[in-house]
Amino acid sequence: MTLAYFLTGSYNDIDNDFELHITIEPKTDENNTASQHFKIVLTDISSENKLLWETAGTSFLLCLKDLEEFLDENHITLYSKILTSSQRDKAVDKELEGFILNRLEY
Repeated sequence: MTLAYFLTGSYNDIDNDFELHITIEPKTDENNTASQHFKIVLTDISSENKLLWETAGTSFLLCLKDLEEFLDENHITLYSKILTSSQRDKAVDKELEGFILNRLEY
């Protein structure tokens, strides 16, 4: 399943728009234990869909930690999100919203 979000924000204190794709793939290990694998891609849609950043991991929260480091290093602030895909994962949606709101408090 791939989720897509339109994000408003700023890049070096200039208004900017981004797109975030979150791909969630079910995985089964050698012990037949089910888990999920996440891939996150952030694209700057204000600059002809230039790829900015991507990461992958077994936890959405770890991927958000990687995203936070990238945003801090590149002076990017996110203000809001709008789901643009037809599919929704309520847990991912809630974590992403909390991530954006918590970062605005700084």
